[in-house]
Amino acid sequence: VYRNIPGDSTSLPGNYVLDMVCDANGKLWVAVFGGVSVFDPRTFRCERKALFHDGKRAPAYESVDLFIDNEGGIWSACVTNGVAKYDAAAGLFRQVEAVRAETSHAGSGPNILGVLRDAEGIVWIPDRLSMLRYDPRGGPVRRFPFNRDGHGGRERIHFSQVLQDPSDPNILLIGSRGLGLVRFNKRTEAYTTTTIASNGPANLTNVTFSILPERDGRILIGIDTELRRYDTHSNTFGATFATHQYKTGAFGSVAYALLEDADGRIWIGAIDGLFILAPTPVDLRIFPARGQRWCIAVDRPGYWAVRHYAHRALYKIGADGELLDSIPLPNAALELYEPFRILQHSDGKVWIGTTSGLVIYDPTTGSFQREPLTSMPRFNGRPPDISSIIEQPDRSIWIACHHEGVIRF
Repeated sequence: VYRNIPGDSTSLPGNYVLDMVCDANGKLWVAVFGGVSVFDPRTFRCERKALFHDGKRAPAYESVDLFIDNEGGIWSACVTNGVAKYDAAAGLFRQVEAVRAETSHAGSGPNILGVLRDAEGIVWIPDRLSMLRYDPRGGPVRRFPFNRDGHGGRERIHFSQVLQDPSDPNILLIGSRGLGLVRFNKRTEAYTTTTIASNGPANLTNVTFSILPERDGRILIGIDTELRRYDTHSNTFGATFATHQYKTGAFGSVAYALLEDADGRIWIGAIDGLFILAPTPVDLRIFPARGQRWCIAVDRPGYWAVRHYAHRALYKIGADGELLDSIPLPNAALELYEPFRILQHSDGKVWIGTTSGLVIYDPTTGSFQREPLTSMPRFNGRPPDISSIIEQPDRSIWIACHHEGVIRF
């Protein structure tokens, strides 16, 4: 874990990480409330980058968004300090004076939460409820205000991040607080909005926290406490869906960051953890209630799942989320044990950890085997409450028990 260490200038300038980009040399540029730091994975050290603005050097400042353009230039959205571009010769970020001059006449000052340079070299900047167009080659900064007619009941609405629509070079995708996903046409200068609710940000609705254009042309949106895909052709949101870690039809958290890695996996950064989307479009709404555990099947494409508290059973799930079979757990209702952990071993057997020992299912015979583990001296005749099951590379099974240590099979 890399974090801010007071008095250590080689540590991060703050712990609230808001954005990251990787340059051509493999270094990570990290934006935090405190500035921008460059992390070198070879030396495990950070180098802080100051901001030069209003004629002075500021070692600490707000940076919420980073963008690397086609020329290798690095841009930072610095909230009340406007937009800055990295000056490699000086080793610091410099405030873009033309943008500062435009935003200083905007009454309440700038609120820059995103920055993008498009394929034509134009820099686009969301500022409150306007998009700014800045050409580094010259010319004035142009402002395109959003007409909030029809949205007057939504207090404190504003734009946030901005991305290029991968399917249309004329369209910018803009995140917002209260307006859902906003599309801006660079040629017609027109805005359109797509929302999921009728009201605004007073109760945190229609707040777009993250946008991810996927390789297959789809766009994944973290909006409110949901994950949805956006169709650029119909300008509509699809149904909400979940990660396997959440198991239900709704994500139930705020997706602050979305990333697709080199293997095509989608990572979700939330306030309560880091999650991975399934590699197939699984519709988890077939299990609308909470109280499930999932694992990836090793004997076929698909998954195994268990339910606890109600309808205690083992479920066989297909690759696209379809329910193939449900198998009641032996004596679960009578003995009132709850299945909380599940793992399919490489030999094909499904291990289920419960509040009263183990249940092992053999898919080849369709039979269950109960392993209460009461014969082990440490349990004093009481079956253990199992909290975790993992398989090691040597195919051994390790089981963690609440207050009772670890077992190796």
